[in-house]
Amino acid sequence: KREESIQIQFLLIPHQAAAQEIADAARQNPELLNRAAKHWNLKLTTSDFFKRINTIPELGQAGSVLEPFFLLEPGQVGGPVNSQRGWLVGKLEKKEPAKEENFESQKETVEIQPKGYKKEEAK
Repeated sequence: KREESIQIQFLLIPHQAAAQEIADAARQNPELLNRAAKHWNLKLTTSDFFKRINTIPELGQAGSVLEPFFLLEPGQVGGPVNSQRGWLVGKLEKKEPAKEENFESQKETVEIQPKGYKKEEAK
């Protein structure tokens, strides 16, 4: 099974109460993330695309920490969620659907050998 990839724009906020307040306001108006970053002197970061299985240096294991963001549609705000570096509030920027692998295009690169088969070494 292939997984979708997402990209988020996020703030890391030290205090849960402040993170909740920012998240509540940003759900009404996602542009408030920019204002909150300036007001609280926080860095608004845009992630690379990632999947649930990825570990993100600033945030931890994506699947455990960022699961709520996989359920959003682009432009929607999620959080706060507790991460390794603070409370995360973020906006889903983009979502890329899972890519289906085309077996026909890949089969030439796959070498299938019977179980126990050992390739003879050149003498």
